[in-house]
Amino acid sequence: MAELVFAFGLLGVLLLTWPNPPWNAMLRVGIPLMVITPIVFFPLSRTLWIAFDLAFRPAERRDEGPPGNE
Repeated sequence: MAELVFAFGLLGVLLLTWPNPPWNAMLRVGIPLMVITPIVFFPLSRTLWIAFDLAFRPAERRDEGPPGNE
């Protein structure tokens, strides 16, 4: 998600401000945004990865108990 935010943000700023993009302002905003975005989207991304895992490897009855009880 952080990479998408970066890519769309960079593209948007470049398209809106071309031919003189504000490089220093983009650095001042972009660096903190790249640190904050993964923290903010962590719960959503974790949920999506668990959903993908369950879609490709459905839960089985033996998955219900603690590890080692197979």
